[in-house]
Order: sequence, then C-alpha cells, then structure tokens
Amino acid sequence: MSFSPAWVVFTVLGIGLALWMTGIQWRARGGHKGDLWAITVVGLPAAIIGGRLGHLLSAPDTYFGPDGSPLRALAVWDGGFSFWGATILGFLSVWVLTHIQGIRFRPLLDSVAPGLILGHVAGAFSDWFDGRLELVTVLTESAWNLIACVVLIIVSKRL
Repeated sequence: MSFSPAWVVFTVLGIGLALWMTGIQWRARGGHKGDLWAITVVGLPAAIIGGRLGHLLSAPDTYFGPDGSPLRALAVWDGGFSFWGATILGFLSVWVLTHIQGIRFRPLLDSVAPGLILGHVAGAFSDWFDGRLELVTVLTESAWNLIACVVLIIVSKRL
C-alpha cells in the first residue's frame, strides 16, 4: 500500500499543527523557542524510525519470512508504520535530549499533549483520503480531539 499525495499533505499539516500548538504552550510555560526546534529535529526522525521499526517487528514475515524481501523493509513509501513504535522511540529520544540539554521534561510533556491531539485531527483526514477510515469516523474522532485539545488547554491554565 502506497501513500497518496493527499495523505502526505495532511500528515505534514498534522505535524505543522502539532508544532504550532506545542510552541504556543511551550512559550506559555517559559520555554525557549530554540529548545522546541532542537527537540523536533531529534524527536521527529526518531518517531519515524521507531514507527517503521515497530511495523517491521509486528510483521516480520512480510520482509524477512520465506516469501519476504528484506530490501522492502527500506521502502517506507509503501506504508507500514507502528503508532507504538513511533511513540516509544520518539518519547525516549526526547527524554534523553532533555536530560542532556537541561530542558524541563514534565512541562514539555504538558506542552506537547494539546499539540499532538490537534495534529491528530489532520492525521485522521490523511487516513480518510487513503481509504483507511470512514468519513463518519474521521469527523467523530476529529470533534473529540478538538474538544480534548481545548479541555487540556483550559485545565493547564487553571492548574
């Protein structure tokens, strides 16, 4: 399965929305803009690599089994990403970077949460364009994600 151009556009839009909202939240917590870019430069590629590795671990026969082709493991444009692999490796890489750079990790997590939820709205539409989700599912998920994003922002301001 390949990614369509619409999938790519909405995925990039989701990353942009996540970074935009995270930047707003991070600066509201006294974080420096440069910190966020350093975290993005390390965390985003780590998440992409982790997503691919997670997929390879969950479907090894496709690539390394009797009928598999190990070189297909490098064909990321054919799809195959693991949410959990991306989350785990992205999280670990950012945790290591924040400890090395002396960046406050917990406030960063509070800043990232609304941004990830907002970015997921565009991500749901990317899956709809590729025929992976029904429109009703995308609209319902997007509405809940927008509500969750707003609730997180309101709660964080009150706390």
